[in-house]
Amino acid sequence: MARSVHSLLLALILLIRANSLISPCPSLRRNVKPLFSSVTDKVDQLLELVQHNSDETSIRQTIEELSALNSPRSDAEDDESLFKPLLGNYNVSFTLPNLPNERPVGGKWNRGPFVLESQWQHLIPKKVQNSVAQAVNMIIVRILFWRIYVILRGDAFRLSSLDRDRLSAVRNTPGGLSPRTVRADFDPPRVVLCTRQNKVLLSLSLGPTSSVFLDTTFCDNRVRIGKGSKGSRFVFVRSNDPVADEWKRLVAHKPVGKRQLVSFFGGFGLASLMGVWRCSGIFRNLSILGMLLCWPSALLAAVSTGGIEEDDPTMMEGSY
Repeated sequence: MARSVHSLLLALILLIRANSLISPCPSLRRNVKPLFSSVTDKVDQLLELVQHNSDETSIRQTIEELSALNSPRSDAEDDESLFKPLLGNYNVSFTLPNLPNERPVGGKWNRGPFVLESQWQHLIPKKVQNSVAQAVNMIIVRILFWRIYVILRGDAFRLSSLDRDRLSAVRNTPGGLSPRTVRADFDPPRVVLCTRQNKVLLSLSLGPTSSVFLDTTFCDNRVRIGKGSKGSRFVFVRSNDPVADEWKRLVAHKPVGKRQLVSFFGGFGLASLMGVWRCSGIFRNLSILGMLLCWPSALLAAVSTGGIEEDDPTMMEGSY
């Protein structure tokens, strides 16, 4: 009997000791849950503010509070720990330009006769050595009876501490840039014209290559907060919407390049010019119409940037 009591007391002592080793500080156990709840509540608050398109001051304040919670501060962290948690499909849910009248998302596609349907920015596993991820921007707009997809795919590379400091100094980045800052080198924009039922009519490869910079100041399983090199802020929300992966199907179509497009319209324009010279009556009128359509089209194709701004070669300022 005495031996049983002794064994029971010994087991109880060991249990208490094990519990103290797991959490030697009672206050730590009390603080873990409130901290987690604080982050969760802040993300809930941000999503609600964005959903209701609330005032920018409240959104900016919530972004800053979240960014202060898990923004990386050390260059010692490896690429795996810094960037793997960021991978996923994201909807561009909100943008906060750093300057008035600035349009950090969409380039020339975010104006004029185009109706913006949605904007996406994905980070997917890398395929180029020394990169940390692939970046995919996709903008979907409507015009008349058509839907246009504008797609940028590029490789993202981590910036060194020295490069970040130089970039921050040149662009006067508010608050500087963290170790999660990358440079995304994009291929020329792919512009795909579709019907409203998403049947591909024409795929074009237009415009120059481009590079942009983006810092990630907060990320969890629901949102990613981005910061452009000029200080613009972005709220990206993780998404499982099938539309997010439409770019994969669209880029599989062989595109018509700028030279081919210029040659096509230029050739028809030249043929129309010959028709004006040699034909008469209705054929001459049709030749004049063809010339009026083809020459401007050839010129537009020759100077097209695919929607990239000339003064700032990005479709999404500071964004992949």
